[in-house]
Amino acid sequence: MKWTTTLDFLEFMKDRDPSHWDHIILYTGIVEWSPRPQNSAINDLYDNNSPNNLGNEGLNTRDYSKKVVNNKKAIFDAVFGEGEIISYLSSDLGVEYEGQPTVNMYSLDMARQHLAPRLKEIQNLIFINSNRFVVGWEGDFARGRPANIALTETYSEVFRDLLGPERVIDLLAWDERAITELTCDNLHLTQAGHTWIYDVLIERLSIAMNPGRKARTASKISVNRANDYSALEKFKSAIGAFDQCSDFYNKRKTVSRTVEAGIPGAHADFGYLNIASFMFCDETISNIASCNKNVLDDISINALVQNLYGSHIYAKSYINNAYASYQKRWHSEYRFLTVGKVDSFPYNYFSGYSYRAHSNEASDCSLDVEFIYCIKNRRCRTAISVNSLMHSFDAYRSTGGNYIKPIVTVVEDVSEDVFDPNQTNITLPLNHIVLNTGIAWTRSGILNVGIRNSHANIIALVDSDFIFHEGYLKALETYLTQCDWRRSIIANNLIETEAHKKGEVIYSASSPYSYMWMAPRTALDQVRGFDEGYTGHGWEDRDLELKLVRLCGLRVADTASIVPECVVLHLSHTSRDGYESHQVNRSRYRLRQEGDADALRQEAWGEQEVLWSASFSPSDAPGATSLALGPSFAPRRYKSRPLKLISQSRNFVRNLYMVISCAAYTERQEALFQYYNSALPDEDGFVFIVGGASRNWYDPLLRTMYITAGDSYEDLPEKVLKAITLCVEHFKFRHLIKIDDDVIANFSLLSRLIESFESPYFGKMIPSKRGAKPSPTWHIGKVSDRSPYFGKPFNFEGGPANWCCGGMYALARGAADTIHSKSESMNPTEYLYEDHMIGSMLHLSGIEPHFIEETESLSDYRFIQTDLREILDGSLENINNSELLMKVGAVHCGPFPPLYDIPKSKCLALMSLFAAQFNPSKSGVK
Repeated sequence: MKWTTTLDFLEFMKDRDPSHWDHIILYTGIVEWSPRPQNSAINDLYDNNSPNNLGNEGLNTRDYSKKVVNNKKAIFDAVFGEGEIISYLSSDLGVEYEGQPTVNMYSLDMARQHLAPRLKEIQNLIFINSNRFVVGWEGDFARGRPANIALTETYSEVFRDLLGPERVIDLLAWDERAITELTCDNLHLTQAGHTWIYDVLIERLSIAMNPGRKARTASKISVNRANDYSALEKFKSAIGAFDQCSDFYNKRKTVSRTVEAGIPGAHADFGYLNIASFMFCDETISNIASCNKNVLDDISINALVQNLYGSHIYAKSYINNAYASYQKRWHSEYRFLTVGKVDSFPYNYFSGYSYRAHSNEASDCSLDVEFIYCIKNRRCRTAISVNSLMHSFDAYRSTGGNYIKPIVTVVEDVSEDVFDPNQTNITLPLNHIVLNTGIAWTRSGILNVGIRNSHANIIALVDSDFIFHEGYLKALETYLTQCDWRRSIIANNLIETEAHKKGEVIYSASSPYSYMWMAPRTALDQVRGFDEGYTGHGWEDRDLELKLVRLCGLRVADTASIVPECVVLHLSHTSRDGYESHQVNRSRYRLRQEGDADALRQEAWGEQEVLWSASFSPSDAPGATSLALGPSFAPRRYKSRPLKLISQSRNFVRNLYMVISCAAYTERQEALFQYYNSALPDEDGFVFIVGGASRNWYDPLLRTMYITAGDSYEDLPEKVLKAITLCVEHFKFRHLIKIDDDVIANFSLLSRLIESFESPYFGKMIPSKRGAKPSPTWHIGKVSDRSPYFGKPFNFEGGPANWCCGGMYALARGAADTIHSKSESMNPTEYLYEDHMIGSMLHLSGIEPHFIEETESLSDYRFIQTDLREILDGSLENINNSELLMKVGAVHCGPFPPLYDIPKSKCLALMSLFAAQFNPSKSGVK
């Protein structure tokens, strides 16, 4: 049957006894939860007047043209009632798909009240809900999903929580990687997906589920039903003439309506509704009140930021819901505010510049629009914002959009929290410029550097907390083709995402707040950008507006009053950088406003010290082999000595330590970063290796190479092989030392040991006795039991008799070049151990390992120290046996069963001891 719904199942069961079956497995829901064109929902699913293929009910076919399509009106009416279902389908969700408004088949309340209770009565039912949708991935579904498809996730949560986890197979537990492997298009299962569900069902039917699992609280979805078109003309008259004494106004403007709705005087909405509430129906008032229920403080907002930063799926759902909430308020409230002056902050942002744009006189083939960010200490928020713009571009491009050619430029003042381009999915050209302004905060000075380096037609001036919904670029195209951008300052309306407090006033979710300004680059060049006399917070954008109007003759027009979809979300916050300068800046602006035009002209602008810059393009996407390298500078991230950077400008380093780590161990990397940076000899260098990246990229601030290899334990062969290849291609060295991030090196001793070896490949012997073989099950416990590697026997056939231990081994340049030359012909997934892989590759080229234990002159030294009890006492309280410690090249801190797993404090103590032993001036590790 085509379009099989949960209600079809209930229709099938109405004359059947559920106890006839031991268990009933129900996998439905996605059909009725998914947004679809409103016309299709009504005429295809609900009340189809042309049923077909009714004789094919028993036909098992994949051919959709032969599937049964029937009229579901009777079964929907039986569950929900005809009046309620027709009322719901007559509304829409405020998001269009293929040019039509969208709706799904029933609301969350309808599901809770009418549908879920019927399912709950079936005691032997096991319900399979739906997985999330991976942002930016459609699989083999070429048509494209509606922008609000993520609301299916909320329905999945509701049914899971109402039925209880013990009766639900919860596909919401799938992460992005699982979804792309277990479905072919976010929705339809692959063979692996069917197998996964089958295995879980078998386990569920044979083992009782743990009842202590905690259910998540379902979030709410905004549905736009509140329209009050009837009073529009009276509203125009009353607001336009400020006729607050009219009978119509007095009947509907009552303070009691506002108070009864739960909006006290501390909310900005209180004053706003005292002016405009006569225009709104009770449902609209109730919706405004609901936007004020959860007032977030900074702690809650910071937690929200971390969630958005950590999950693309969560971020997509959050943005979609925030935009849907705005759309609901636009249709029921804001569209009326553009017809007259509403003097109520912040809602006057919708009327201040309404309908003042010049009409477009000519159409360009395309426009370069550069989004210039100004940031400092805003790594997470900036990544969230840039990713949202990239996703908006992906959606724009998928619809054939090519009028706008966006560019992203992030200009930031150096800090301890530097933006990481590796955390963005680059689908647009991206520039990253790091400055040293020397002052606490200057928005003007940072943005001016970006403006001076731009060659775009239009420049958007972006803050790190601006978020772009999926349809933003499409809406911007509509705006730019209707308005003459050459003669306009474009004020993109900002919409708050959360109810929050600024000072003593509470601003509600989805309320307006300021603008994202855009202007022609030629005009910005003409006025020489911002006045850099504004530092700290506030008024620099109004000053820029003043200059553009007076010196260039531009006019200001907002976007929402012309194209309501052309708005930018503002990720709410309560605190501000540089707010102590607000009043000083305001006074400065007033003086400049009162002066003549010549007083607005300026000379110096955008001349801050540029520490480094880098450019990335979509070609640096997964699969690309290029490695972007930035020039050297001394950042302040770890408050340590200047970095010893390796770049193409240096001839070579003696020993390059290639530290294998992963994205989950950033705290470990920070500790090792300081140690390597302070204790490493000047002739040597280091680079951290982290996998899981969408492209190969080198961050000179963190001395980290992000590579397109897996980042889990079983991915080590692939990760090490790719890391050696990239180091050979981009760095010059005499020796390359592969070292794990749980190994603490004694650099002074190692330097002498390495230089004394003539062999191209050397380290600690593994196995420790020649001819012995390590246990083929040694890897169990490090590899997940869901991994395809779990329990896999190790194949030693054809491998070398011995190889160097993977904790740390050294490769001369020639050996590293050999591995590089063979890398393309190797399949690293055939190996369980990366050190065995490297030994095998070199063995095939006639390069055999040499071991420090078998070198007579060095037999007393330990290249890797694994018996930690020799240098630590029984309680692990103190480091002892300093005589032995002087002969230890490095300490493996585990976990290395059955030895100790050394905590961070002990690792730091070992670092300091190694540093102090040979160079007391380099012992300060924190």
